[in-house]
Amino acid sequence: MFIQELTILMTMPGTPCLYYGTEIALEGENDPYNRRPMPWRDIDAGKYQSVSADVKRLVEIRKSSVLASSAELVWGDSATCSSRDPGGTEKDQPARLIHYRRGHDGRCGIFINAGDSEAELPSCREVLFARKYDEGRLKAGGVLVAIM
Repeated sequence: MFIQELTILMTMPGTPCLYYGTEIALEGENDPYNRRPMPWRDIDAGKYQSVSADVKRLVEIRKSSVLASSAELVWGDSATCSSRDPGGTEKDQPARLIHYRRGHDGRCGIFINAGDSEAELPSCREVLFARKYDEGRLKAGGVLVAIM
């Protein structure tokens, strides 16, 4: 869920606010436990390398001209996407899919699958960032940022 939330934060208009430890998905609690010490030994050992790479990639996308050049946001129609259960059978209920487009021409598509089933997505020209995405199918908990 962290990557879904961070994807939304980094692809929405406005200035994203990252808290101490966000770059490694450091968990926190209410005060006074919200400011845990940075786990430098674990960082040096490479424990957070994967999540750190994801955060860096989302920051790169944020700074790219595709998103940085426009504050425009257009909400997508989830009816253009279908929902399938893990066995591949199409479901009657709509997918719990968050879909919006960014950029002057709306060419950057952002898809967040917040449901418990796979969603079929429209084709894209270039994948900029993806987790749990494979050939037009976004699995539950997945994200896709792509040039449409």
